[in-house]
Amino acid sequence: MQRLRAWGEWALPGMLPALTCLLIAWIGNDRTSLWDRDEPRYAGVAQQMLETGDFIVPYFNGELRYQKPVLTYWLVAFAHWTLGDGAFASRFFSGLAAAGACFLTFVLGRSMFGRPAGIIAAWMFALCPVVFLLSKLCIPDGPLLFLSTGCFAALYATHPSSGATTEMSSRAAFGFWLALGLSLLVKGPVTLGMVFATLVVLRLLAGVRLCDFRLRWMVGLGVMLVVALPWFLAIRYTAGDGFYAESVGNQLVGRVWQSFDRKFLPPGYYAVTLLVGFAPWLMLTLLSAWRLRGEIRQGGPVSFLFAWILGSMILLEFFRSKQVHYFAPAYPALALIGSGYLARVVRRERVWIDDTLAVWSVRLTVMTVGVLAMLLVAIAFARPSSGTPAALIAALVGMVGVGVGARYWYRHQFPQGVYALAASLAVAYLLVAGFLLPGFESSRVLRPIAEEIAAVHESTGEAVVVHQLVEPSLTYYSGLAIPGYVPRENLKRTLERTEQSILLPVREDGFELLSEQYPGQVDVLRTWEGLVKMQHRTVRLVRFRPNAVIANAEEDATRR
Repeated sequence: MQRLRAWGEWALPGMLPALTCLLIAWIGNDRTSLWDRDEPRYAGVAQQMLETGDFIVPYFNGELRYQKPVLTYWLVAFAHWTLGDGAFASRFFSGLAAAGACFLTFVLGRSMFGRPAGIIAAWMFALCPVVFLLSKLCIPDGPLLFLSTGCFAALYATHPSSGATTEMSSRAAFGFWLALGLSLLVKGPVTLGMVFATLVVLRLLAGVRLCDFRLRWMVGLGVMLVVALPWFLAIRYTAGDGFYAESVGNQLVGRVWQSFDRKFLPPGYYAVTLLVGFAPWLMLTLLSAWRLRGEIRQGGPVSFLFAWILGSMILLEFFRSKQVHYFAPAYPALALIGSGYLARVVRRERVWIDDTLAVWSVRLTVMTVGVLAMLLVAIAFARPSSGTPAALIAALVGMVGVGVGARYWYRHQFPQGVYALAASLAVAYLLVAGFLLPGFESSRVLRPIAEEIAAVHESTGEAVVVHQLVEPSLTYYSGLAIPGYVPRENLKRTLERTEQSILLPVREDGFELLSEQYPGQVDVLRTWEGLVKMQHRTVRLVRFRPNAVIANAEEDATRR
């Protein structure tokens, strides 16, 4: 009992930012439908697994889905089984994973630089846009964030510089291999690649060798294989080489040569996007990094964190396909670098505002919050909804918080400044998550379109053809297996060959195309105006009756 109480006192300071992160992640999810395109796919595969009992091969919309391994589907399926089918259940483990990563950041910061550093790092991590995004989306990057953070925290604990005892180091080695094996089931070898790149950079920066880490290779590799290998063998036996051709050939190797969205993003993309993804803490982190630069080659925690950041960034730059959140596994290291020097300020071992660089870091932090507040106001007015007042209040709270924080910082009261900014950001994120995002729901049209398609199909049995709106929400919320996208050059052939009336959800230009260029009768069943992927669209659900179908119906009527 005493040991449990002691652990509670040790962990309690990190629980507050973790629980705040969890509350932000979960609030409003039950009132916000799934966002296209990835969320409905993962939720749909999980629901299919529950309905069919096949937990090995992922299916969506009647097709095999090989893009990612299976663990995310299992987590979402378990949440659906226990909490019911809904958006909250689909996103349940993403929020839990973000909160877990936040707590691990506190633990790692405390072991590296002391209790104040752990607390500051946890707040920095919990209250940045990318973590907010991943905590509220049903995608693999949320669980991957937790597992990668666990991998790096355990890896550091196996190094002698961590000060861990032999027993703690052995436990950390087991945790490292366990998390690494689970990460293979989430997104393939992404975390493994980041760990390898980190070790290479650490060797170059500080001369730290792989053998310096007490990883217990024989036992550890066995743990990793026991965790990951069964499913990889099962999918190979069940579905052949299709999974490896898609997930390894296209999703991994293919993205080295070509971006999946056909966009070229130059080197330095991840460094630049930190201005938004890690806002508003980036300037304070850069200040800390500059002042800790003398410790980079000492082989201690600073060396480890710099290698973690640089190794991950270098690895990801090799891929042509880039997204802001791909760099999220290095965000704990950014927060820890930021807190490493600042915790010494708290302990009065270092001076805070003592030069021009520090003054400008504060000014740029204030400017960053100001820009984010203006963006929030612009979104609120560009897409007016019931959440608009909450967005305006969130922007105001953020500006007040950073103003109070800056005032504390100029008075050399650093902890008070951090906590003032963190408190205001927490309130702002809660308002955005609880009111602004659910407020868009009345304007989003894909779910009501899907429900209308399901109702019409149930009453008439008419087939559905997707020409323009290819969003997976239509499949997920209609509960129908809708054939894949029919491109424009094949649409005429599809319509001419059909022997029955068909349903098509189309935009304005698609409706004009059907009415003017294709032989048949177009009847508008219902019209919606609202948001499709945050763009205002007019969408019609139409029934297309080819001339042959009309002629057959008239002939039948004449015979009667």
